[in-house]
Amino acid sequence: MAAERRARVCRLLIAEREIAGRLIDKIFVSNPLWDILLDIYLAEFEGRLVYQTCLAPGAPPANPHRQSRRLARLGVVERMLDPMDNRRINVRLTPEMRSSFDELMDSLGSLWANE
Repeated sequence: MAAERRARVCRLLIAEREIAGRLIDKIFVSNPLWDILLDIYLAEFEGRLVYQTCLAPGAPPANPHRQSRRLARLGVVERMLDPMDNRRINVRLTPEMRSSFDELMDSLGSLWANE
């Protein structure tokens, strides 16, 4: 049950950013690294692998590689070669970041439940 609630809260955060970007302007709500982390977190619940090339859709091809390396240097994601295709790099949250995201989603879920 906690996993479903966490995924639902994450989907709400993603939807909020998309709606705000559409209604206000993306320049005011743009935070690509945060968007990437939310997508990686949600992908784990949905059983999806996140490839580094999918991190910044619509951006020049070098951007996803830079973003994933930057996040790895910051210690928030792990990058692993795909065992089926060594040209692809899978990206996932570090256990510490996953725990922080779980706590964040639980806290936000509790706030919204009390409204």
